[in-house]
Amino acid sequence: MAPQSFITEWNAETGVLRAVSPRAGDTVPGGTPPPEADGETSIGFRTVASLAFTHDGGVCAVDVPDIPERVAPAIPVARGQGTVGFAWLDSGWLWIPLNHGRAARQRSGLAEVELRLRRDEVTGLSLRFLDQGTGT
Repeated sequence: MAPQSFITEWNAETGVLRAVSPRAGDTVPGGTPPPEADGETSIGFRTVASLAFTHDGGVCAVDVPDIPERVAPAIPVARGQGTVGFAWLDSGWLWIPLNHGRAARQRSGLAEVELRLRRDEVTGLSLRFLDQGTGT
């Protein structure tokens, strides 16, 4: 699995995060995540999720501790020394570190999650909190 850096877009007012891996040749004006590409599969589900934020308010990680059993087999397990930009799956827990920032606070709650997959990688994630969530 090749290293990647996700382009993220977080809207605190609506509780929506989009994180997408840019593909070679994509033009991404203003940091907006590119649209779904050919060959990608989308899988959606509802579960409790958490976002970790740095001191400056940027999202530094996504945690989805309870991936549905029907979804887990479709997510590749990352291996290697690098962690940022990889989707890590372990015992039904999905963790995507988005940068090397240190978490200063967290928001958790029931969310609708959509994963975008292509062959051997998670290429994107959309997360929308359905409740007010909790912050720490």
